[in-house]
Amino acid sequence: MFIPNEATWEEMFPKRNDLYDYTSFLRAAAKYPKFCGEGNCPGYSDVMSCGRELVTLFSHLSQETGYNDPNLNIDLNHQALYHIFEMRCADENGVSKNDATCDYKSSNWSA
Repeated sequence: MFIPNEATWEEMFPKRNDLYDYTSFLRAAAKYPKFCGEGNCPGYSDVMSCGRELVTLFSHLSQETGYNDPNLNIDLNHQALYHIFEMRCADENGVSKNDATCDYKSSNWSA
């Protein structure tokens, strides 16, 4: 695997919630042996394929869990792993509301 080391992880996600620690990332990655473990893109080396997987993963994490405040002196990509709950499903303190407004099957899922 060509994944970041712990120091790079800390540098990449300075606003992350403590829940998203490096050891947990490694445990999650280990559950998917083909994650950064195969070069399945024609014309790409294993390193290049892994880079594509990591960029895709971290972009998704930034979009879904990012603090996303353009006024901070931190690049938006480095604000990932901040939120734990779906924004609509959390109160103003980031705590899960666990109520009917979090029903993904609802036909009116819009903010």
